[in-house]
Amino acid sequence: MKGKNHSRTMSYPNIIKLNVGGTVFQTKKSTLTRVASSFKVPIETNSPFEKDEAGCILIDRNPKHFPLILSYLRDGVVELPDDKKEIREIRREADAYKLDHLHVSMKRNLGKTYNT
Repeated sequence: MKGKNHSRTMSYPNIIKLNVGGTVFQTKKSTLTRVASSFKVPIETNSPFEKDEAGCILIDRNPKHFPLILSYLRDGVVELPDDKKEIREIRREADAYKLDHLHVSMKRNLGKTYNT
């Protein structure tokens, strides 16, 4: 099974695997460097990342909202939930990944409810 072999990413330098809180995500290097974030400079400068036993970049965060973070990095937009608790969690994730543009987008879309 080719999809299970994490070391194959070595042959594909534009594919990056991330272990976020125990869940593995795969994306393109260009996705992670598209906008200013905690990923951009380390990836562009080939700085070393802490990696797991399978060679995935280890990110010590809850994976719950990472699909939304990746969607934002890919498309520049996200579909936000209605739940205020979820929005606060996403704001914390945006802080953790240094996604200032995501904050701006969320504030523009949510208006006054953004800070609640």
